[in-house]
Parts: sequence; structure tokens; C-alpha cells
Amino acid sequence: MTAAHSAIAKKKVENMIGNPEFIKNIQLQINAVKMVLMPAVLGMIFIVVYLMNADSYKPVEYAMQVASLVLLGVIVFVWGTKMAVESLAGEFNDKTWDSQRMTAIDPWNLAWGKLFGSTLFAWYGGLFCLLVFTVSSFFSPKSYRFLELLLSILFAGVFAQATTLAFILTEFAKNRDFGKLNLSSYSVAGIIFPLLFFALVAGAYDARGTMQWYSITLRPMEMMLYSSVYFCLWGVIGFYRAMRKELQFDTGPWVWTLFVFGLMLYTAGFISNNDELDRSQWLFFALYISFFIGMISFYLMAFSEPKSIVDIRWLTDKAAQRKWGDFFVKLPTWFMSLLLVTLLCSVLLLMKTSMHATLGDGPEWLIDLVQFSPLAFLLFCLRDLGVILYVNLTSAKKNRDIVAIFYLIILYALVPTILMVTDTESILPWFFPVNSAGFLNSVVPVAAQTGFVFFLLYSEIYPAEKFSGSTNILGDHSQS
Repeated sequence: MTAAHSAIAKKKVENMIGNPEFIKNIQLQINAVKMVLMPAVLGMIFIVVYLMNADSYKPVEYAMQVASLVLLGVIVFVWGTKMAVESLAGEFNDKTWDSQRMTAIDPWNLAWGKLFGSTLFAWYGGLFCLLVFTVSSFFSPKSYRFLELLLSILFAGVFAQATTLAFILTEFAKNRDFGKLNLSSYSVAGIIFPLLFFALVAGAYDARGTMQWYSITLRPMEMMLYSSVYFCLWGVIGFYRAMRKELQFDTGPWVWTLFVFGLMLYTAGFISNNDELDRSQWLFFALYISFFIGMISFYLMAFSEPKSIVDIRWLTDKAAQRKWGDFFVKLPTWFMSLLLVTLLCSVLLLMKTSMHATLGDGPEWLIDLVQFSPLAFLLFCLRDLGVILYVNLTSAKKNRDIVAIFYLIILYALVPTILMVTDTESILPWFFPVNSAGFLNSVVPVAAQTGFVFFLLYSEIYPAEKFSGSTNILGDHSQS
């Protein structure tokens, strides 16, 4: 390592140790009373658990391990995520976040200072749970299984906190002009995820046997641990990238694209547990699964990211000028998800025309799945995108994405229900994907709806006065 590299590494270490955001959170989170109260309360809980299980038929160390893991999950997952929400969103509501953004601290130090500084007291409590777990494990013959469970909870806890903070940062950009954020809604999300995760972990812990991930054979709990590490890394990266964007650094959509592509590969590996499929059928099913994952990621980001008429005009202006560097730097991530969906749709359509004989020998569920046209799904995505953008560009309300969701519920639930009740199910594919609907009855009507919605959207982005002589695209918005 050169002297220059050593100096840079030393500087980074000094910045991390002297991180003002981390130090500020230590001063806010830690005091003498709380430092004493946390181990005292946890100690009393563990004493009660010990006394209640001292005469039980099960070993008392087993009860202590379970109690320490449950408390660790509650403190780190639920309470830690709530603390992270209150710390970041509280600064936004108290109008101190803008001054925080103007400080000289770099995005990485600000990100990890928020991630671990705002949750420091929760991790302090988790440390005592870890201590009890470690002592109890010395007396357990299968402590390695509990260790896998422990590490899964720790990594998943960091993932939950990081992704919640990243989501709140995207909400900052959408609500900067609309006042305060509702802290309770984000805290509820921080509670729902742990409940789902604990159910998944419990199933993996009790499961016996092995599972396949591509050609790798793993126990379910091992897969849970590796998955927790994988998503923890992506959660931290996502929070860091969101912080860079919030601090007005160029980010681009490439990291998100890599994440979605990696998620497709990760999910496709589990198809190896199905022995009914040959190689070509496995590939076809993997592409269909990846296609739906791309759709989910598209809708997630289409609703999450801020959408403004100025940004859309700016992007179309850069594309018209062929300034692709500027264009891709500001490109929204939902566009890249939609691009992946479009590419997979093209591949699936090409494969469907050449795999009829192979698919005929496949399982019935795969044949039913293939009957759904990926082109119809793609057109529904485009139509819904037009609805989401149109509502966001024309509504002055704070919860514009909620309004868009309401309209989509009408299109996907209320209208199909009316059609089924009135015995007009023949036009159901116009509003809902239907198996074996046919090209004319599914693709063409949805394409017409998509064209109509985008005509309205284009009329809103570029109104008639645009053609009155003004050539400045961004200037049109200030006049309209």
C-alpha cells in the first residue's frame, strides 16, 4: 500500500471515529440513568425466565436462549427501527434537516451516523441479550443452530433499519413542500416487517432436511443466514445511495438495476428444488419469475420516488439533445425496472413461439402460467405508470400516490367485479390479466387504454401554449 493510500485510509478512520453525527446521537441517546436502567430491566426479565423454567422438563438454558433471542429481536428490530424513524423523520418535522444537509459531513458518515447512532441505545440493550445468549450456549449441545438464528436476527435487524431510513429519505423529497411526516405510519411498518421475518425464521429453524439453491445444498437455517447477510448489505448500500441523493450528489439508477437483477438471480435459484422441470422449462419458469419480480420492483419505485413535471421535461429535453450522460444520472429507478421488464417480455415472447412442444411435456401449473401474456402485463404496467404520473402532475394534494392507488383499485377490483356480476366477463381482460384471453381481447384494448392515458399525460406535460413560439422546455412550466 502506498503512502497516499495509507493517508486516505487513516483519514477515513479518523472521520468515522470523530463522526459528528454519531457523537451527536451518543449525546442524545445515552445518559447514566438509561445506561443503568436497561441492564436492570433485562436482568429482572431473565431472572423471571430462569425461575419459571428451573423445574421444567426442558433444559433451562434452552429457555434462556429463546428469551434472549426474542428480546434481541424486539429491542433491535421493533424498538431500534422505531428509534431510527423518530430520529430521521423528527429532524424533518422539526425543520432541522435542511441545516443538516448543508453541513460538511459526507454522505457515508452521515448515513452510518444515523443508522447506528440513532439506534445506539437499542444495540446497547441487544448487547446484554447477546451476553445471556452466549453464556447459555455453552450448556447447549446444538448451540450452532441458535448461533445461526442469532446472526440472522442481527443482520436482518440492520436491514430493517437501513431500508426504513432509505424509504424515509425518499419521502423527504416527496413531502418537502407539504409539511410534516406521519411518524406512526413508518413505525407500524417497522413492526410489521419483524413479525413477518420472525415467522419466516421460525419456519426455517423448525424445518428439517436440505434444500437446493442452484447446485448448492443447504439447510433452511443456513439459507436464512446467508439471505440475511445478502439483504443486509443491500439495505446499507440502499440507505447510503439514498443519502447521497438527498445531499444532491449524482447517483444514477445503476445500483438499483444491479439489485433488481441480483434479486432475480437469487429467487431463480430456489426453482432448483422442483424436479419436474427439465433444463429449458427451468429457464422459462425462471424468466417468468424474474419478469414478475421486475414488475414488483417497478410498482414499488413508481409509487416511492418523487415525480414532478420539471424532472420529466428535463429528462425528455436531455434525451432530445442526446446528452445521455446527464440523462442517465437523473433517470428514475422505476424506468430501469420497466426496462428490465420490457427486455424479459421480449425474451419470453420469443421463447413461447419455439417451446410449445417442450412445454407440452411440462407440469400443468407451468402450462397455465405460460398462458398469461407477458405483453399484456407490460401494457398494464405502462397504463398504470401513466395513471400514477398523471395524478402526481395534476393533483395538488399531499397524498397523490394514495389517490393513484385508489384509481388503480377501481380499475383492478371494482370494474372487474361489476363485469362479473353483470355477466359481461368477455371484456374482463380489458381491465384484468386473464389466462388465455387472446391477443385481440387482451393486448389491443389495454394498448388503447395505455395510448389514451399517455395522450392525457403528454397534454399535461406539454400543453398547447408550448407551440406558441417558446422553445425553452423548462421555461414552459413556469408559464403554465
